[in-house]
Amino acid sequence: MAETGFPVVMKNNIVPVKTVFAATPLSRLEIFEQDGTAVTGPVGSGSYAGPANATNTNIILGNAAEVGGFNLYVKTFTLNSTKDVDFIVRISQGAGFLGTVAGTADRLFPAKVKAGMPFVIHVNQLLIWGSNIYLYVEKFGDASGNADVKFYHDSIKLFQSTNPFRQYSHMGIGDSIMKGIGTSFIPSQPYLSHFALLYKYYRDLGYDVKGINKSVPGATIEDIVNLVRWGYYDVSSNVSVIEFSIGTNVSPSDASFTAALKEILDYFQSHYPNAKKLIEAPVKRLDIKENNIVNYRAIMSAAVTSRADPNTYYLDLSSAFDELDPQYGIVMGDYNTGVGGNVHFNDLGAKKVYEFKKTFCIAHNIFPE
Repeated sequence: MAETGFPVVMKNNIVPVKTVFAATPLSRLEIFEQDGTAVTGPVGSGSYAGPANATNTNIILGNAAEVGGFNLYVKTFTLNSTKDVDFIVRISQGAGFLGTVAGTADRLFPAKVKAGMPFVIHVNQLLIWGSNIYLYVEKFGDASGNADVKFYHDSIKLFQSTNPFRQYSHMGIGDSIMKGIGTSFIPSQPYLSHFALLYKYYRDLGYDVKGINKSVPGATIEDIVNLVRWGYYDVSSNVSVIEFSIGTNVSPSDASFTAALKEILDYFQSHYPNAKKLIEAPVKRLDIKENNIVNYRAIMSAAVTSRADPNTYYLDLSSAFDELDPQYGIVMGDYNTGVGGNVHFNDLGAKKVYEFKKTFCIAHNIFPE
């Protein structure tokens, strides 16, 4: 199916179960518009010769077969004809490519098209990859020559994983600290990273929210930029809150850190403009690399302040607990090299960071109580 695509402005809302945040939950169409890309183009075109062809003849066959296996949510079909013709548009889910979807009946749309007047059919239907779209002639009103017919669609191209009944998402982006390295993992209760503890807190309050921790141990901020460019954080989901924490693994220079941070914040703004974004400076290192992190904290704070985005917040996680206290698991090795030390806090440290973040989130209405 030929088409041209253009970006759709994303619309994120935080919609908990117990308390409505924003006017109303996202509609099915709004979720599709957020997740997908608007596309419009021809289903097909053809010439119908009137009496020379029998009625109920298929003259155009289109196919919802996007590159990469994307599905299409068709909002409208538009028909144009040079003659008066009564058509029937038929959608057959999956026939020809995937086989007809079990339990899915074909859908028929009558279209009484007048010569030279566009006829719009409001479809509002999700078509799986491989669905066939047929245009049949039911009645030919003018036998004096051929009817030239054009058939267009106005649709949204979607990830196959798009789910209009999904949960709202809380996404974590960072390094091993955000991932939870150093904390315990208990299969019956795998919620011991500070990210997971905050997510679980809101789940226990009754929010229909899913935690997505896409942090990468060992990552520098430059690594995160590469992942942004590769689409790693293009989540097919209604992202409501983003936590971004980086800096424990140092950058080549402050200038490199600053440029990378700007690109990441620009990405957050363009892809998730209405999500609440928590930009979190890391806890302290107990070696010489803490000097780098001191600069990163200042850079992150200044970047958030200069952006003046009401949905972007700065948190300094080094205020969460005293890193010199051994009960939190951070160990000082050789100050000049970091050899023999440990930058990962334990379960107790994770709990302290979680409590610090929870207090901040409540104070700033990140999730409404």
